[in-house]
Amino acid sequence: NFSHMKKLNASQNSITGIPPTIGGMKDLRILDMWDNELSYFPETLAELQKLRVIDFRNILIDHAVQKHLIELMPTVKIFFDPGALGDHAVAGGILHLRQPINWPYCPLRRAQKT
Repeated sequence: NFSHMKKLNASQNSITGIPPTIGGMKDLRILDMWDNELSYFPETLAELQKLRVIDFRNILIDHAVQKHLIELMPTVKIFFDPGALGDHAVAGGILHLRQPINWPYCPLRRAQKT
């Protein structure tokens, strides 16, 4: 039973889609999908009321899909690749990273503290 999981780290895999059953993970707060091959994002992501952070960096996501995800989850901080939206910040829950990330900086670790 994964319904009480608070953090899901599935980074650096070859995952192509998030299963619609993710909506059943009612306690999920952090979803780390960094560096995958995602092309499917279910509408059930909106059912995750406790979700605060999603990491979609290093994933090619169409601008229209990015905008839809932001509108679908306006209270969630969504991390996309730096420069993925060009010079324009989009209103909503996105944290637009304009500079390259200098490790050991980790936006997920910092977001957990909020």
